[in-house]
Amino acid sequence: MQTKVSTIINAGTMTGTSVLTSTTIDMSVASLLSLQLVWTGTPNGTAVVQVSNDATTWSSYTITMPSIAGAAGNGAVQLADFAHQFARVVYTNSSSTGVLTVQACVKRPMKS
Repeated sequence: MQTKVSTIINAGTMTGTSVLTSTTIDMSVASLLSLQLVWTGTPNGTAVVQVSNDATTWSSYTITMPSIAGAAGNGAVQLADFAHQFARVVYTNSSSTGVLTVQACVKRPMKS
């Protein structure tokens, strides 16, 4: 299995009612995706995974994301047997401030 880790939100500022949208992750030949979120400060907001088959129309993916509620912290999620071509993370801040970094680990089967 080949593994690729990339930073998809790098030190994004969580302030006011800002919205941070990650770079797009191409899942076309991947079988597993894990996301690690790390934030500082005291932000309050929500993170969601969005999916798309055309990288234009995005829909929220039903998965429990880490709670970002008034204190620094971190959390991770894993998506297995992923059927969508593209994925991304969208964070919407509702109050207070902080800094968010999100890393994605994509695992692909080895080529034979």
